[in-house]
Amino acid sequence: MTSARRSGTAWHPDGGSLLAVPGTDNDVSMFERLSWSVAFSLKGPHSAPINLVSFSPNGKLAAALCKLLVSPTLVFDFELKVPVHVVFVSNGKLASSLSELLT
Repeated sequence: MTSARRSGTAWHPDGGSLLAVPGTDNDVSMFERLSWSVAFSLKGPHSAPINLVSFSPNGKLAAALCKLLVSPTLVFDFELKVPVHVVFVSNGKLASSLSELLT
């Protein structure tokens, strides 16, 4: 199930076979274009709702962003469906850990 409060969706760059939609359980639901059924979900340690989803140009990576600093942006390996990188963003600064932003 998805939330109408969030609108940061993205089509997979393979021609649009899947639509990534922020879910209601701090995850990303992947909808199949032809059936509109959920094919799978991308889940990570988000502690807040996801607001935006984006794919790399080759479709091998997907990023899930939360507006809140307490929940980092996760980069998923799309084929393995697991997070492979965590990015924290604050005031235009990027870091791989929250402590880097606080120093």
